Amino acid sequence: MIVDRTSAKLGSPTELVLGIDADHSGICKFSSRDSADFILVARHIQSFANKALGMADSDRNPRDLSSLGSIRLLGDLRRDEGRLSEAVDIFRRALDICEVSFGPSDPETRRALLDLAWVLETETKYAEAERLCRRALAAEEAVPNLINKKTLLDTIGILGLVLWRQENYAEAEQMNRQAVEISKVLHGPESTATLNYYSTLARVLEDSQKLQEEETILRQARDISEAQQGPEMQDPLQWTRRLARNLRMQGQYSEAMAIYGTVIDPTTSATSPDQEETLNIQSGIARVLQDQGRHSEATELWNQVWSERTRIFGPEQPSTLEALTDLASSLERQGEYIRAEELHRRALDASYRVLGTDNESTLVRVYFLAGVCRRQNKYTEAETMYRRALEMSRRILGSRHQFTINCVNFLAQMLRRQGNNAEAGEVLHQFIQVRLEVLGSHLL
Repeated sequence: MIVDRTSAKLGSPTELVLGIDADHSGICKFSSRDSADFILVARHIQSFANKALGMADSDRNPRDLSSLGSIRLLGDLRRDEGRLSEAVDIFRRALDICEVSFGPSDPETRRALLDLAWVLETETKYAEAERLCRRALAAEEAVPNLINKKTLLDTIGILGLVLWRQENYAEAEQMNRQAVEISKVLHGPESTATLNYYSTLARVLEDSQKLQEEETILRQARDISEAQQGPEMQDPLQWTRRLARNLRMQGQYSEAMAIYGTVIDPTTSATSPDQEETLNIQSGIARVLQDQGRHSEATELWNQVWSERTRIFGPEQPSTLEALTDLASSLERQGEYIRAEELHRRALDASYRVLGTDNESTLVRVYFLAGVCRRQNKYTEAETMYRRALEMSRRILGSRHQFTINCVNFLAQMLRRQGNNAEAGEVLHQFIQVRLEVLGSHLL
């Protein structure tokens, strides 16, 4: 539908009219961030937001919700562009404006808390994101007669996510179960939004080793996705793959292979229509083979997956690097350390270039390279890599995360191997202190 100029205008004295070659269906849909229409709209949003920030600084009309909306739009743009530190600054400003203008319990302030918490979660600043979510939740629950179900769902959803990221699995499970139930009422039991909450709940259950409960959730989600219709339906293949993974982790290898076999022939490269999902499933089959001790077959399949990903997506696409890491680890399990080290180095070098140093996948690759050096008795180099992994893990995951603790433990081992017992003792003392904090003295 296209309307005339008079109908398209709001009539506001400050309104700016821009022409875009699109109808009502396509006016907010852009072919890419480089398209002329996207650049035009984004530039004006930034201009509005900068004016709004200037007004807030000069105390001019801070309660103007349209100005606040412009600031939030700019924050969203910066977050989507990956300019996270800028997005954090913008959302902090928006929160300051809301707290001063509307008070700590106002719906606008609660929304501002969530906007900031969400971008902090993306930045892996989980502790601060948790604090903001708890503030928003407390403000929501302080007025039970005026609870906004959508805001409550968003709050619980983000809080459940950051609790999971910090390995607080018990409370994360509680929050995600609550989110599933609220989403069923708000969006419907078979909605994509509800499936997304099922997804996070399943990951929490997996990480807390509640594999049978996770299996139940995955089967429910798969049944829902198979019954879905419409353009936003989720592909049931992802749930099939996750269910097979769950069965593998429970040691039910034949059942896992049977699930995979409903999608592709495990003995060939024959496929579902979705190439990406086919390669994901072949990787899952390789893991089943590995867990069964069929290492040469697993290596062959991982090599095939890596080659196909390289051909289709390119050598430095993140999923290609993941396949390369899987292949290197498989070779390492067979004792082919020289070739494994070569591939681990190649994956790590590309990860630095593509993903950067503050990325969990890069961290894991540093750790894996340290491991293959350790297995070849290259203790000096292994020490260097474990130090690097420890520094990155503390920054990305936090000092109490199990991965960080593993880095501390292996670094101490490398120091002892080289006769540096004093520093090894110091590092182990840190390891024990953190372990006591995380598990309690009765579990050491």
